[in-house]
Amino acid sequence: MRKKKNKLLYKPFESKHANGRFIKIACDMHDSPAYQDLSMVQRQLYFEMKYDYIPDKCRNGVIVPASDKNIFFPKNKWEQLYNGNWRAWNRDRDALITHGFIKLKECGKISRTPNVYELSEEWKKWEKPKKVKTNTPKEKQNSEADNNNQE
Repeated sequence: MRKKKNKLLYKPFESKHANGRFIKIACDMHDSPAYQDLSMVQRQLYFEMKYDYIPDKCRNGVIVPASDKNIFFPKNKWEQLYNGNWRAWNRDRDALITHGFIKLKECGKISRTPNVYELSEEWKKWEKPKKVKTNTPKEKQNSEADNNNQE
């Protein structure tokens, strides 16, 4: 009988246990313009949301799919992360939605249930918006003065 090899999934500095659960961020996601545009707090929120996601599981060589890509993020969870600062939570959640990392699947405001979010692939298509140059009031005065001088 052969001995079963204990294959370590992690290096000792990566996990406390040899076969613990992990959050996967691929290099192409990390290098994407959408991810690079997020603040550190927004990235941390994405990690927290992804931590709650239960992926497909492999049992006896057969992949058992998760029910779906739903993430439940109740008020007590974001209040703990943001110390009750609703505006900061709302800003960071909206940034994840606009950058294409999550989607709001179900709003629980009316039914008084937690919002349901879904992981999204839209971040692959996201492009940084181009800045539109707006004239300051001083530049407007100068351009008006130039127009008057030309007449």
